[in-house]
Amino acid sequence: MTNYEATERNAFNAQIKAVELSPLDVNMKDAAAEFDTICRTDHDLLIQRIQWLIDGCYGKGSYDVAREVIQNKRMNRHAWLFQTIAALEFGVKSSKARSIWNALGRDTQDTINYLLSLTISDAVRELTATN
Repeated sequence: MTNYEATERNAFNAQIKAVELSPLDVNMKDAAAEFDTICRTDHDLLIQRIQWLIDGCYGKGSYDVAREVIQNKRMNRHAWLFQTIAALEFGVKSSKARSIWNALGRDTQDTINYLLSLTISDAVRELTATN
């Protein structure tokens, strides 16, 4: 890993840590409500943001980590992508993202999981084609 890659990865980790350590305030409640609404009503937007994460729109560090996660079949890739986009795009802590997920209806969870599976499959196919 080069210095640049390490710096970018550290920056990504710092972004996530900043969200996790931020105090609960009105802005965070509003962000959680917005994320909840999007999860319930706008699956295309949610998947678009996750695709942006995979494509590197949130920086090199998140791009590298997302690629590692996509290739790791032993990890819960759906949960990582869901919680990471909640933090990066909406400023929602992982614990709140899990609460939002658990509050979704089974049909909504199944729909999001299906769309995430398609997104992950496409990313894996792209990665194997370029290697």
